[in-house]
Amino acid sequence: MAVRNGQKLDQIGILLSAQDLEKAENFYCDVLGAKLAHRYTLDDGATYLGLGLHLGNAYITVARRLPTVPTFVHYVRDVDAAIDRALAAGATLTRSSKTHPIWDAPWGDRVGCIIDPAGIWRRFQARREVISFEELQERAKAERDFRQSAR
Repeated sequence: MAVRNGQKLDQIGILLSAQDLEKAENFYCDVLGAKLAHRYTLDDGATYLGLGLHLGNAYITVARRLPTVPTFVHYVRDVDAAIDRALAAGATLTRSSKTHPIWDAPWGDRVGCIIDPAGIWRRFQARREVISFEELQERAKAERDFRQSAR
C-alpha cells in the first residue's frame, strides 16, 4: 500500500472482510498480537470502513465490504507484468474496479486482481506514489462525494 506504514514491497498481504470491524480489531490485536497501522473511518471519525494491521511479517487489511472471500495481496514492482505472467499460467483476470481490470487506485497503487488456477483470489499492487494517511482520507471523501453526485 502506498500509504505510509502500509504494506511493503514483497510483503505478503491478506485482504479480509468483517461485519464488525471493532470486534475484528480487538481480536487481531488482543488475541493474535497484531499492531494497528491504520483505522479507516468516515469523516465523523467513528464509522469504521477498514483496518490496516501488521501481524508478524504480514500486512492484513480488514474491510467492511467486498471481497467476501479472503484475498492474498502481493506487493510487486510491476502489476501489469505480474498479471501477464499469471494469465499465461492459467489465471483468470477479475475486475478490481467497476470500470477496469487493472487500475490506478486512490491510495497511490496500481492494482489488478486474478483468480489463480487453484481458485484462490489474488490481488497485485505496485506503488505509484506515496501519500499520507490524511491524503488518503481526503481522496476517499472526494471519491464518495463524486459517486453520490453521479447518482
